[in-house]
Amino acid sequence: MCAWVPHKEGEFTEDDLKKAIDVFSAAGKLMYENGLKFCYH
Repeated sequence: MCAWVPHKEGEFTEDDLKKAIDVFSAAGKLMYENGLKFCYH
């Protein structure tokens, strides 16, 4: 489970979002291939 997306305090940019999507997608794929589930809370 991931509970936080790193970003500067008080600022969450579109670039931060795009980076998180890339990381979440890669992690989710790898975990799925190994019988696990990825979740963001």
